[in-house]
Amino acid sequence: MHITSWRRLAVVPLAVTAIGVLSPTWSGLGGAADEERTTITFWNGFTGPDGDALTERVNAFNESQSDYVVEMEIMPWDVLGQRLLPALGAGEGPNLAIGGAESVGQNANEGAFASLDEFYASWDEQDQVFPASIAATEWEGEHFSVPMTFSPILTYYNRTLFEEAGLDPDSPPTTWDEFEQAALALTEDEDGDGTPDQYGFVLPDHISPPIWEVFMWGNGGGTISEDGQTATIDDAASIEAVTRWSTLLRDSQISPAGINGPDGEALFAAGRVGMVVTGPWMINGFTEAGIDFGVTGVPEGPEGAFAPANSNMFFVSRDTMGDENQTAGVEAFLTFWNSRDNQIAWSVASGNPPTRTDITAEDVAENPVMAQFMEFQADARFFLPGIPNFSEVNSTIYEASMQRITAGEGTAEEIMTAAGEELQALLDDAR
Repeated sequence: MHITSWRRLAVVPLAVTAIGVLSPTWSGLGGAADEERTTITFWNGFTGPDGDALTERVNAFNESQSDYVVEMEIMPWDVLGQRLLPALGAGEGPNLAIGGAESVGQNANEGAFASLDEFYASWDEQDQVFPASIAATEWEGEHFSVPMTFSPILTYYNRTLFEEAGLDPDSPPTTWDEFEQAALALTEDEDGDGTPDQYGFVLPDHISPPIWEVFMWGNGGGTISEDGQTATIDDAASIEAVTRWSTLLRDSQISPAGINGPDGEALFAAGRVGMVVTGPWMINGFTEAGIDFGVTGVPEGPEGAFAPANSNMFFVSRDTMGDENQTAGVEAFLTFWNSRDNQIAWSVASGNPPTRTDITAEDVAENPVMAQFMEFQADARFFLPGIPNFSEVNSTIYEASMQRITAGEGTAEEIMTAAGEELQALLDDAR
């Protein structure tokens, strides 16, 4: 399983996977003896089940040709965040590393990662990759990463709880009004102690996909403008959206207040939540928990339904580009990774939707739940795009504001108006 950095923030914002013990270095096999091939080192944190799928695909690349061998070291994402920049600074880091799309600006500013414009100039199939994912690789007019994954964040719903509440599991909610009615119907306080035993729609306010941003987007607002230059968290549309849903959370208790993403997912896996917004990495976990679930889009507000995009990216160390053979090997692997055949194999095995627009649900029919996520890829949008200080804005402005609002420390208007001034100052300082 893999999750972007809104789950656990590291020194360099990195995509986050299931946390486990440090894995030993794995070397690919096949083709010529390794000493006759150019070695490409690759660090990532895929310690969960999709790590096995990643190993298979790296092995497939190594066996597909005789010039290069990718040697992969897997470690927990927090360990990677601690090790990566110091290792690169000492000239001992990997050629390739994985980070979240939101880390492009920060990583570019660090200076340890290479511009990949030359690769893009010769990459024939980039027009087959989702345009939003390609756009997210850019910082100040240059490409600093290459897409590894690209998926929307959607709504899982418990079909059994829907039936028990008199809701049709074959017709899940779509609009704000329908989600509100379903959430109220699914919320139950069986023992009458004032605290629900079952929640309708868990709404985390930290370490989670940005559900509050989804509400703001759906009302025509958002935390920042599309160009990343202007704070919009204090716009009337943003305040109105958060007011509506935070009032439902506090007054109708459709969700516990102050909950984080992993705990919300755990409640859903325990059968105590009717609906939760998260990514395809939870398919296997919810299945193993025995939950009969369906997947549908995020709530559609007056201005539409906009699913958050989750995209892991390949970053290349600057030092790598000074070695002609390593540069060629990295480019060969990046091309292989986003090839049609590899994306089909990776998607079926890992549960990650493909990065390419020319892959259909029929191509990945072996993983039908994952295929449902593909229906929403084209309209997915990135949270806090194009800023170099994602971690600070996310934690000190967006999450801090939502936590204060759900805790009842002030109205959405009061808290978000103050947050707008603070956010604009941060954005101005970053320029």
